[in-house]
Amino acid sequence: MEVRTAYAEWTGAIERLLRAFGLSLLVPEQLYRPAAGFINSTILGLRLTFHRVPAHGVMPPNLSNDRVPGRLEFRIDHPLHLWVASELVRRFNHRCCASIAELEATDRGLTREGLVRDGTRHVKDDARPVDDPSARILGWTTDRKIAALRKQIVEAERRATREAQAAAEAARAAAVARERANAAHDLLGIGDFAEIDPHRWSEQVIQLKSEQTLLERTSEELRTLRDQLRAIETAIEAGERQLRQIDGDHAVCQNRIDTNRRLVEGRENQLKEFPAYKHDVAEAGFAEVAGTVPPVTLDNVEQLAHQTGQTLQGKISYEQRRVNDASEKMIAGMSEFLGQFPEFGQTLSVGRSYAESFAAVLHRIDGEDLPRHRERFEHYLNENLVGDLLMLNRRLEEHQETIEERINEINTALRGIDYSEDTYVQLRLLNRSGHEVRSSDDRYGAVLNTGFPRSRGAPPDIEQVRLLLEYFQRNPEETQRVTDVRTWFAAGVRELRRADDSEANFYAATTGKSGGQKLNWRSRFWHPLWQHSMVFLPHRTMHPTSVS
Repeated sequence: MEVRTAYAEWTGAIERLLRAFGLSLLVPEQLYRPAAGFINSTILGLRLTFHRVPAHGVMPPNLSNDRVPGRLEFRIDHPLHLWVASELVRRFNHRCCASIAELEATDRGLTREGLVRDGTRHVKDDARPVDDPSARILGWTTDRKIAALRKQIVEAERRATREAQAAAEAARAAAVARERANAAHDLLGIGDFAEIDPHRWSEQVIQLKSEQTLLERTSEELRTLRDQLRAIETAIEAGERQLRQIDGDHAVCQNRIDTNRRLVEGRENQLKEFPAYKHDVAEAGFAEVAGTVPPVTLDNVEQLAHQTGQTLQGKISYEQRRVNDASEKMIAGMSEFLGQFPEFGQTLSVGRSYAESFAAVLHRIDGEDLPRHRERFEHYLNENLVGDLLMLNRRLEEHQETIEERINEINTALRGIDYSEDTYVQLRLLNRSGHEVRSSDDRYGAVLNTGFPRSRGAPPDIEQVRLLLEYFQRNPEETQRVTDVRTWFAAGVRELRRADDSEANFYAATTGKSGGQKLNWRSRFWHPLWQHSMVFLPHRTMHPTSVS
């Protein structure tokens, strides 16, 4: 619960009235026994108030805006908010009074300044200001209280700073007073002025010094001791100078030792980054580099290291150029190899990462003696493949000639048969114009045209042959149409006049005259004639796979 925004000026007074209730613990009925047992058996070290909330439902109370409960807002999503509201109405249903006259007229009331009346009992707790936000406990957000506490902390730190400065000033004043008190105490201990008279003490000092000088002049032993003392002091001074010089040299050496130790640790850490480094292997190369430089000392080690680094960097650059040149030649060779043998492009590619793969191919070529087999293969291509291609082409031409001869024989027989009173018919072969047949024929023609070697020693274009065979394997129907000569042609019938052999009509297999004429033609002549002619036509199909 928290005070409504419309009654924010009553927040401090309501906080005072409900503080004890707001800090109490609410225990639901089902948790009462374990909670009470734990609280009873545990030493809490503080004062705790808790309420046992019954399990049965509570009716919503009647809240009036002129009473404390009516000026509060409750979290209606909390299961205990109805009990809290009812308890507030029962225990803290105080009227909010704007004046003492209103407070006097009611039995239970509350002023905005925090005066609480319960019958004859009046209470006003001003231990804290009524509008102190740091003491507030109501509400479901702590932002304002945290801000107030932070403000109090800043103010407390300022007061602490001022008090610390005042304490320091007091301490300094006490020290001055203590010194003055001690001086006064010393003054009180002096009984005669002669004890502090500077002239008297000066005369005594001069007299004593004169007696000392006289004794020193008249005493031979004292003179000898003084000479020995001067000699000892001179020796001590010389020893101290030598000691200071040795200490300086020692400090310089120690500094150089520390510096070298750090350099050694740095070099060791650098070597740890290269676990595969082998000192014995690099010793020979290092000796070659070290032979060109003067002996290493602590004074010239950095200079020699820089000089040696430049020398090694130059060698590295030279070797890198050689590697780059070799890489360029290698890549050029790879490109040339893949250009001559593109079939290796499926597993190989141009690049330094494929060097081992190319080397493996070279090793296999050398191990399997592929050049010799290539010569045999090229010989086979030049001899057998060309012959097979010529044989296939010749067989197809023979079938074409046979069909044409059979058609001529049929036409001779048809000349003696009347088609009508003054006409006769003749068969005519027409080349098919289908796209698929032309496409395959073009491929086949390309193989025949490029399959022959153009010069002695040049192999046929095996790539064209391979592509044609793969095409035929993927398209068996077109293979049938290309290698079966009968599918190359479509038959048409010419109706000729006997008087002058001029053409009266032409009937194609897929076109013709009107529907009645076409039906008459097919029923009277075409089907019986074509079936009869099939007896004379060859029925063999050449399969291109025999070439392989």
